[in-house]
This record gives sequence, C-alpha cells and structure tokens, in this order.
Amino acid sequence: MDPSLRLLLAHAPVNIYFEIGLFETLQQSSNGVHLPSFCEENSLDLPSTESLVFSMECFSILTQDTNTQVVYKGEQFADVFENKGYFLWLLQGYGSSLTSLPSLLSVQSKEIKRDGAAIALAGKDYGKMHIDSYVESTLSDFSWNKVADLGCGSANRILQQIGRAHV
Repeated sequence: MDPSLRLLLAHAPVNIYFEIGLFETLQQSSNGVHLPSFCEENSLDLPSTESLVFSMECFSILTQDTNTQVVYKGEQFADVFENKGYFLWLLQGYGSSLTSLPSLLSVQSKEIKRDGAAIALAGKDYGKMHIDSYVESTLSDFSWNKVADLGCGSANRILQQIGRAHV
C-alpha cells in the first residue's frame, strides 16, 4: 500500500488515541500498556479499543501481545507521536472544512468551519515539540510593554509572556 494512503487511513485512530491519552501513556511507559486496565481506568469499551489497536498494528504504529493484552510502541510510533498534533489539527480542527471543500469554492459560500478547541490542543502539542523554543528564544531578545494574541491557540504563549512581563 502506498505510504501516503497508509498515513491517511491511520489519521482517525491517531486522533482518538491522542485524545484518550493512550499515546501519552505509552510514551511514558517502558513496559507497554495493559489494554483492559487502561480501558477500565478511562471508561472505554475494550472491544472497540482493541479494534483500533489492530488498525494501528497494520501501520506499525502499535503492536500487541494478544496473550497478555499489553500494547507496545510499534516501529512507527515515535514519528507518529512527535507529529500527533498535526493529525489532530488537520483532521479534527479543519476536517469539516476539508470535507466540504468543493462548496467553499463557490462564490456564494465562504464559511470555513473549524474546531477551535481541537486546533488549540493540537497547537499546544506540536508547538511544544517544534515551535515554542524558537519563539521563546526570539521573544527573550526583546523588551516590550504591550503584547497581542492573534487567537490561534490555547493562549498559553501569551500567558507565559505576561508572566515574564517587564512591567
């Protein structure tokens, strides 16, 4: 299967595991995650969750020992974990706009629908890995007495700047 198609098919489960915390739990664990316990602790349906684990196994993102029901990081886990915020941003944050893209091309319809909460969560995640250190480094070189938030995230960055304010 073409790698780009595989990635596209993995989008939904990646978002689900990001939101329910399985990726974070796996990232912090060196011994894997016992799936029945994880499901019980998070009020999740075990058979449904197992189905999604199986789909992630198809993409080498997760592996599972079916005897012990322990889920482990797969060969592609590190890359997907690092970029999971982008999955959330694209699929959930702008998913409805992408599915209605043909109507957005119409002269009469220019309403772009987005999920601001998903975009903020995604931005916080990928910002932590790819952006924040550069922004902080740049902003620390400037002295300022006013700051503006463009409204493209969780407001975490502006809160940090207010915390270091020179006032």
